[in-house]
Amino acid sequence: MAVSKKYIITGTHNQNIQLYDITTLKHVCSLSGHIGIVTVLRVTESAHGVYMFSGSSDTTVQVWNLENMLPIQALQRHEKPVNAMALCQDSVFTGSEDMEIKVF
Repeated sequence: MAVSKKYIITGTHNQNIQLYDITTLKHVCSLSGHIGIVTVLRVTESAHGVYMFSGSSDTTVQVWNLENMLPIQALQRHEKPVNAMALCQDSVFTGSEDMEIKVF
């Protein structure tokens, strides 16, 4: 789960990401792009925009633009499911069942 100024965001076992309005709690949209369970979500907001990073059991990290709800890029550097993620300044750190930490 992740929270932005506008949305509560959840990952699901059916490979989708669900966005809910933070004020009304009504469902806004579903995002699809993973072919595995969505295991971790992080959001960053800056003057450049609002972005979400989603990690999955499909071994990828997807980058999303939350202003237009479109995927930007798929990152694949792990060999096993991604299950941990942290954002720090301009870097994304991911951890995986492959016992590796990657920096993007």
